[in-house]
Order: sequence, then structure tokens, then C-alpha cells
Amino acid sequence: MLHAIVPVKSLALAKSRLSEMLDQGERRALALAMLEDVLLLLQATPVIARFGVVSRDTTVLRMAHRMGADRLIDHADDLNGALIQAATQYTQAGAQALLVLHADLPLATPEELGRMAGGLASATDITLAPARDGGTNALACVAPHPLPFLFGGRSLERHVRAAHEQRLTPHLVRSSGLERDIDRPEDLIWLLETPGETAAQRFVRQLGILERAACV
Repeated sequence: MLHAIVPVKSLALAKSRLSEMLDQGERRALALAMLEDVLLLLQATPVIARFGVVSRDTTVLRMAHRMGADRLIDHADDLNGALIQAATQYTQAGAQALLVLHADLPLATPEELGRMAGGLASATDITLAPARDGGTNALACVAPHPLPFLFGGRSLERHVRAAHEQRLTPHLVRSSGLERDIDRPEDLIWLLETPGETAAQRFVRQLGILERAACV
């Protein structure tokens, strides 16, 4: 059973690459809607034994608590430091395996997370969900975490290289729900047009995104 960690930055900094399409209040609301979707996903995934949100943002942490997630207050200086802190906390609490899942994957499914867990057949297995831009949208490993967290721009290659250096076996889980994070205007259109009724989709459909896109 996995313990899942969802890192969330301050809402004041949320989704800055969407600033041409959304104002700050809309970007904040979108980030919260996507976080709601991800937490509902974790609630609905049988292989997830426990999950938490690591953040400094009090609004984010209140939502996490309201939705049954552990509030993991971020005391680190960067994303990877925050993940090390959260992973260590869960390992000390008895976690057998860990999943890091980004908070901007509103169409990910329990089946996709099941595939992440299914790749952990031994202590040397790592599962990675590639992002379209070369990043890593999810990572699963046996606890304690044997691989350094190397999230950031084009992190997939760094994670795979680090796995090989430590004689670990990386498995890539390629799927649309885990691959497609919401970072750019075209992602908003994709979210709008994809069938479904997630919180993020309902929010985006209220905004007149197609009309805004025609003006960008």
C-alpha cells in the first residue's frame, strides 16, 4: 500500500504560465479545483493507504484537512527538499511505499495510479510518469525512498539516470491522465473539451476559454 505525497506551492505563485489567459484570482481558483480533483482521486484509489499535502499555504492545508489528507507543513527551501521531508515523515510512520503526485493532474485515474503501484515488484523498482515536456508528473518507490528527488525542468532524464547509477530499475508509466498537467493555454482547451465533470473542468467551462484563446 502506498503513502501518497502531493506537493503544492503557494497559491500566490500558482500557474504563472497561464497569466495571459487567467488573472491571479482565476489561477488560484484553478489550482484549488485541480487539488480537489487529485485528492478525490487519492480517496478513490484502493492502493493508497494514506495521503498528505506538503505546502506552506494555509488555504491549501485547510483544504487538505477538509478532504482527509494529512497536513504536511513545508519547512524546506525548495520542492525537492519538501518532498524529502514528507517522505521521511511517512517512512518513519511505517510507509512501505511512496508515491509523489503533482497537484495539476485533474484527469488522472485510479487505474493509472494502480499501474504506478504495480511497477513496484521489488525494492529496486521505481515507476515514473513522464510529462509531455520531459518532466516527471508522478514517481513511486519502495520506502525508504532510494532515489533522490530531482523534480524540476526536464526531470525525467535525471530521475532515470539516477536510478541506473544506483542500480535501480526505472519503469515508465505513460498514460494521458498522468502525462497531461495543466500549464499552458492549450492545456486549458484540452481540459475544457475532454469529456468529464471534474472540479477543474467545471471551473474552466465557466470562463469562456475559447473566446479568450482567440484573443491571445
